Amino acid sequence: MNTEIKMFPLKFEQALRFVTDQLQDGHTLARELMNLDFNEGHFFALLHSSADRTKIHEFRTGGILTVNPLEAISFQGKVYPGRKKAQSVHQLALYLKSMLHRGQCCFFEDMVHHKSDPLVSEIKRHILYFNEEVYLYVTKDEFSQEIAEKIIHYSDAQWYYMNIISETDPGFDPNMTFAQLQDIALKASLIVIGAYDMEGFVVWKRLFRS
Repeated sequence: MNTEIKMFPLKFEQALRFVTDQLQDGHTLARELMNLDFNEGHFFALLHSSADRTKIHEFRTGGILTVNPLEAISFQGKVYPGRKKAQSVHQLALYLKSMLHRGQCCFFEDMVHHKSDPLVSEIKRHILYFNEEVYLYVTKDEFSQEIAEKIIHYSDAQWYYMNIISETDPGFDPNMTFAQLQDIALKASLIVIGAYDMEGFVVWKRLFRS
């Protein structure tokens, strides 16, 4: 595993409570994931290596990462002192790349955009729809660090973020059926939920199937 990534085991019940609370606020795919038996896996926090491990169960607050230094930021022709928000998106993309195998697909739930919204060109071929809901996906062959980070940022609602790896793919039609969504959820092997004010992520990884 890349040394930039830190994974900290989490207390099962505390992590489960946070994850299910978040999934209740999601789209149809998130709610279908709640039918999984989470006892078939375990939870851990995925963070930048600078993370403060004493705060790993404080899922709803930031401050788990080292504050970035002040730097010059340009805005409307003027330069101001500012800080980039601390986050672990790069580390998540690295981890997803290491976990995604042929025959699997990585799906991202997009709570920000609607079906009628114009699409960013590099995102367009990764878009899926269920009714008016928007999802994004990437296969092993399509996966790159650059496109993964763009999709993560594109689908990040700040108050909510979720992606999964599933043992199935969406097929060729961008308009998914409910049965397809159910199958994608049922075959999920990894669930990622935004946490720590989006400085990091809580991950459920399937270990076995009963």
